[in-house]
Amino acid sequence: LIPAAVGGSPIAAWLPGGTDPYDPKCHPYDESVERARAARKDGEIVAVLWHQGESNATLQTPDYEALLRQVIANFRRDLGLAETVPFIMGTLASFYGEKYPKITAGADAIETAFENIVADTPYVGLVSAFDLPDRGDRLHFSAEAQHALGERYFRMWKSMTAVSPAKLAAQAEKYRDAPRFRTPILLDPGEFLVTSGFGDRTHPVTGETAFHAGIDGALWNGRMLLETGICAWRDGVVAEAAETDGPAGTCVALDHGDGLVSRYYHLEKGSLRVAAGDRVRAGGLLGWMGKTGRATGEHLHFQIEKDGVPIDPLPLLCKSNAACPEVTNKRTNEQTNKRSGEVPSP
Repeated sequence: LIPAAVGGSPIAAWLPGGTDPYDPKCHPYDESVERARAARKDGEIVAVLWHQGESNATLQTPDYEALLRQVIANFRRDLGLAETVPFIMGTLASFYGEKYPKITAGADAIETAFENIVADTPYVGLVSAFDLPDRGDRLHFSAEAQHALGERYFRMWKSMTAVSPAKLAAQAEKYRDAPRFRTPILLDPGEFLVTSGFGDRTHPVTGETAFHAGIDGALWNGRMLLETGICAWRDGVVAEAAETDGPAGTCVALDHGDGLVSRYYHLEKGSLRVAAGDRVRAGGLLGWMGKTGRATGEHLHFQIEKDGVPIDPLPLLCKSNAACPEVTNKRTNEQTNKRSGEVPSP
């Protein structure tokens, strides 16, 4: 890891020749490039990690997106990085609240810039920090949150580098017309790409026609991503959290009351963050996407039951069975509600 962070620095400081407004002798971009070039003598640069934006949220910088695009291009140019070297960004936190109203007021514009860039820029990723706690000052992450954010950066990098460009292009074509929509059941910003719908289908393992009691899918973030956290659909109590040898593999079931139960199958072994009896909030992390049980690859099987009978999840996750009109480039209500402390309605 090549440390180059400068606390509270605006994006203008991360352009060639830019200076830290709090220390005119500090040139964040130039110094970070110098350090990276020196470090390359002993290794290979495999990613650029970016977590910045609070100062520009406060300043309400109108051209933040254009400046960030330039930052990405500059790092790739000045460090000689191939397009396939990931540039991974992190969202702003959700804990600023009334203590830092200027950050809160300007955060949506920063998040929109992140999502716009991810939507059309190859090998740029975005990880979520919305659910991570502060250390008590409503400004800095706690130590536990920093570790969690580090894991999320790593998982995003792993997901972005595990699949070849040719396979990514094939996936994009195969699922070009598949429904994609925003949902709080995926941790990282992006859309749920439905790879297999509810109802009768040809089973991908057995080849037989069988009833599919839920929907299968993965994260779509300008590409299919197979490393993301799986989150609670809505408030509930954990009825089951187990690593089974059956078709569901590592799985979680949440009881939401009124006869509604949601189920999450094929999670990564050892990744569970909850146990039976725990109360969870909507958007709370349950575990990580995996391929345990009877699965041909990493994905989430998501299922909703009403009084013990499986029902089509799509109308509850999306406004219709087609792709929702709210696409990438717009912040979700879930994210806005997390920042304000409200719980979104399902």
